[in-house]
Amino acid sequence: MMTKITLLLLVENESKKLGIWNRLQPQWTEKYIMEIKTYVQIIDAIAKQCENSRQEYKVTDLRNSIKLIKETNQQYAIDW
Repeated sequence: MMTKITLLLLVENESKKLGIWNRLQPQWTEKYIMEIKTYVQIIDAIAKQCENSRQEYKVTDLRNSIKLIKETNQQYAIDW
């Protein structure tokens, strides 16, 4: 999952250098948002499993990760 997200960010960076980002931006942004939402859903599911198994220390880390991801991606106005 992180490899896909890294690739999406790399494409954005390189296409901006080439001056073609305006043409690629809508489809790549949509793909990036979809990948990020999927990643957050996976982390959330793992956190819920940890809650059920009473592994609170893991839950805290996972919830903090989700919070950080959401804060980092505010510019995309993702509907979580």
